[in-house]
Amino acid sequence: MAVPPFWNNDFYYVQVNSTADVAAVIAAIHTAVTAHGWTDESGGGTGPWRTPARADGIFFRVGITRISATRLAYVMYDQAGLLVTAGQIDYRQDIEAAGNLVDIFCGPLYLCVNSLRATNEPWFGCVLDQTPEPMYSPRAIYMHWDGPRTNAGTLTTYTWATIHTMRPCDSGYGQRTSMALLRSVSSAYQRRTLALTALFSPAEFIDSGSTPALFIGRIPQCIAIDSTGLSPGADVTVPIDAGVNATFRTIGISTSNINQLLAFRKS
Repeated sequence: MAVPPFWNNDFYYVQVNSTADVAAVIAAIHTAVTAHGWTDESGGGTGPWRTPARADGIFFRVGITRISATRLAYVMYDQAGLLVTAGQIDYRQDIEAAGNLVDIFCGPLYLCVNSLRATNEPWFGCVLDQTPEPMYSPRAIYMHWDGPRTNAGTLTTYTWATIHTMRPCDSGYGQRTSMALLRSVSSAYQRRTLALTALFSPAEFIDSGSTPALFIGRIPQCIAIDSTGLSPGADVTVPIDAGVNATFRTIGISTSNINQLLAFRKS
């Protein structure tokens, strides 16, 4: 056994102290991503930020704008400069007027920012890991979660399987429901070990818009875990190899997917 490739790459986690201005969040994102290979194309800390290129040259860009002291706007572009969030243009994220903690997770081809409000507001984008398929087959799959807020500022109620992407059967980017591969048969059941520890799996997806459905990949450094007993911001330690444990932190999305939460790598 060995650590799977989608958990065996660079990752970073930092928490922003409670802040009442999202300018501090942008500054923290800038520090985190540029320390881990991303490029600030503005040269002045304002982005857009470009990921390192994968072995086949694939990368993406993220633009982050301060709309107000309490609201951010995110856009994501693929390597060709196409807007992954086509149709919606951008997605927005709030912090409390009085301030709240913000978790930042990043790596070579993913970024997640989780605003730890009473109702968590996470944002994330990535290139899906398609192991064991060749990285170029059928094409690089970019994912942008459809939340937490629309560009009108409305809090979404999507599950984390509602995303913006271009699946193998698509001709352009748009909002899609790409089926998440979960090991729970319904929300009425929970997966547990004999010691009653919550079981987990990679956060992986299939293209639900084609027949037969095609595997499109996994979110890097991310797991899906049963949500019972867990709240956003909770740490879970799981084995990723014989004798090797990793700690992931749950993020909050307004609607879970079949009683599952996403958790990104912390340590």
